[in-house]
Order: sequence, then structure tokens, then C-alpha cells
Amino acid sequence: MSFMNWNSVARRAFLGVAVLLTASTAAHADPVTLVCTNDERPSDPPFKIELDPAHAAVTIVLTAQQYMRASTTTYPATFTPQDIKFATGSAPYRWYDTIDRLTGVITIVAESDQSVILHNHCHVGTPQF
Repeated sequence: MSFMNWNSVARRAFLGVAVLLTASTAAHADPVTLVCTNDERPSDPPFKIELDPAHAAVTIVLTAQQYMRASTTTYPATFTPQDIKFATGSAPYRWYDTIDRLTGVITIVAESDQSVILHNHCHVGTPQF
């Protein structure tokens, strides 16, 4: 094989590795923490939702309040450019949650009758100091 052919093969191999690394980086996005408020009880402390697209998971971190203990629960999730969907609870109290990626609004729908039971608002959490 001539030098020109080897050079062409090397360029193609390098391009292939570059494409694979780019795809790998896109598929393994860093986790993001959302800080959310409960619209039904605005006096409640905010809660966190940790989005982990690399592991197709959402973790809800609830702060202890007078009517419930603190908890952390992880759920499998589907991530699209428009929204993030996951299910919480268990029968007969199962809910389908959708986070709109543009507005940060979570819509929670009851499985039993498909009614919207709650809207919460979230923003990306950033360090304050």
C-alpha cells in the first residue's frame, strides 16, 4: 500500500474515533439539579429533582416537613429534547410526571382517571456562593 493510501486510512480512522467520542459525550450528559416549588403549598420548602440522562434516571429529593419525612427516590425516565417523563407511586396511587424542558413546569397526571392533579415549577439550581 502506498503512503497516500495509508494516509487516507489514517484520516478515516481518526474521523471515526472523533465521531464516536462526540456521540459518547452527547449520550453521557452531566446530571442537572432542578429546584422546584409545590404550587399547591407555596409555604413548603423547595424540593430537588436530579436529572441524570446518562443513566435514564430522575431522583426526587424531598425535604422533611411537618407532615412527612425526608426522602430520596430514583425512577427510570425517558429524556427527549422536549420533555422528561417518569412514573411515580404504585397502584392504585400511580402518577405520570412530565417535565417540560423549555418552561420547567412539571405536570403530574393520575393514572386512575388521567386527570391533571398538580403543576410544579422548577428552575436549574445554581450554587449561591
